[in-house]
This record gives sequence, structure tokens and C-alpha cells, in this order.
Amino acid sequence: MADAAAIPGQVNRLYISSTVYAEDADSAAILSAHASGFVRADNVISDVKLADSRATADRKERGRDFSIKFAGGRTIAISGKVTKRPGNSAYDILETAYRTNVQIAVALATGDIATTGTKSLCFNAIITKWDEDQPDPGATTHDVEMAPGQSAVAPTLVTKS
Repeated sequence: MADAAAIPGQVNRLYISSTVYAEDADSAAILSAHASGFVRADNVISDVKLADSRATADRKERGRDFSIKFAGGRTIAISGKVTKRPGNSAYDILETAYRTNVQIAVALATGDIATTGTKSLCFNAIITKWDEDQPDPGATTHDVEMAPGQSAVAPTLVTKS
């Protein structure tokens, strides 16, 4: 599978599905999955952030004045603020996934996933945070975080052809 390098261009769409990518999914299978079952989640999630970092370790040999930095595996996570909207497909997928501790399929895209040329960072995710807040009377939001879950599908960058 392709390396999940930074997506060139503006990431402006977040798609989710309650049907995870197949464990043996390659780029073609991921693109095929986008044809049905995915809903836009950016209509209920605001302030979406993609955190992308590598684990590091420092090593300093005895008698040396410098350290060597080693880079390890990458860690990615998506966070944002979800507006409570029961009955909204995206909200219901997110809430159900958190409450039942199941994975969802995620596609962070530069545009509509059905449009040729759109780049998407895709993976099966587990929701790790669902904090509730009531900033205004009658309004409820959730601080949400999701990260790749236990899956053979590594975060993969695909381009719709």
C-alpha cells in the first residue's frame, strides 16, 4: 500500500462509513468502497485537525557531545468538535462507533471522493474520545478524537482515477 504521505492541497472533506475497509483492501478496493455507504461528516464536525507525527528516540554514545535521533513509526489522529444531531447519518455513525467500541472507515479528502483527481487519506479508525460539553443552553457538542484502529489496513493515500 502507498505510504500515507501528507495530502497535497487543502483537506476539506471528511467522509465516514460504518462499514470498514476490508482487511485485504488495496488502493483499488478502497476506491471501490467509496462508491457507496460513505457520508460526509464535515457537516457535523468543526475545527477538524489531522495530527501526524513520528515516534522518536535519542541515543547519546558515551564520550560524545552529540545525540543521534532515531525516527520510528508514524502516529496519526483526527480531532474536532461534533455538534449533537441525533438522526443525522454522520452523527449517528460516530456516536454508535464510540458507544459500541467498533471501527469506522475514514477518508480525509481534498474534495468529493467521487471526483477524478481527489486525493484521500483512508483508514479504519477507532474513536478514542467523546467528551460532552454544553456551551449554550440547548446546545451539546462533543470533543472527538479518532485514530487508526487495530486493522490490517494501514493509512493509505489514494487518488480517484
